Amino acid sequence: MLYRRPTTIEEALEMLAEPGSVILAGGTTAVPEIASRGATDHPELLIDLQDLGLDRIERDDRVLRLGATATLQDIVVAPEVPALLADLARREAPRTIRNMATVGGLIASAPPTSELLAGLLVCGARLRIGSGDGASEIHIEDALGSGVRGLITEIVLGCNGAMAHDRVARTPADSPIVAAVARRRDDGGVRLAICGVAAVPVLVEPAAVAALEPPGDFRGSSEYRRTLAVTLSERVLARVEDAGESK
Repeated sequence: MLYRRPTTIEEALEMLAEPGSVILAGGTTAVPEIASRGATDHPELLIDLQDLGLDRIERDDRVLRLGATATLQDIVVAPEVPALLADLARREAPRTIRNMATVGGLIASAPPTSELLAGLLVCGARLRIGSGDGASEIHIEDALGSGVRGLITEIVLGCNGAMAHDRVARTPADSPIVAAVARRRDDGGVRLAICGVAAVPVLVEPAAVAALEPPGDFRGSSEYRRTLAVTLSERVLARVEDAGESK
């Protein structure tokens, strides 16, 4: 297994085109996955992204830009990041993991109970992706679950308006059984995202929440999760509407 550390996007893309190549950012997902493989099933090339300068966090007007290798802890502490999104990043993992895990890696792995991904969904996040065919941009909801072909370089999202979040978990520090995030833009548009009801966090029309059919597991049946989704959605939608009316 070879290890390489490109210094330009172009160099990284050339390496990514090689058969058996694997992207290494924070390593919190890739390393355990590689370790779980058999001795003969390791990738041929590890591409370390840390020298590409993709860890910047910037905000101009109403647009927030997150470099794909910004860590979750970077998002927690960055003054440019809205308080609720910073709190969602904090909930993703203990600080020891947040210091390594990257937002690009989180999007690529798409855990079903990720509250930060739900936050990015309601903020209309778009992924900027480099590939051998050139740069492109896709909505995050089109990437979750189906995977990303190419290299995520930046996440661009709106952060105006009011946001609200609520969750149910076994303990305050545990990942949620179900969580809901809502955002009301300044123009009155409302978006709702729920995690814990599908294979990945999903955008849901408010009127369609009661029709969800979540998978059940040892933490909660499908019916229980659907009931939580309805209750939590009602709460967060009421909060963002109240915030909008108070302006």
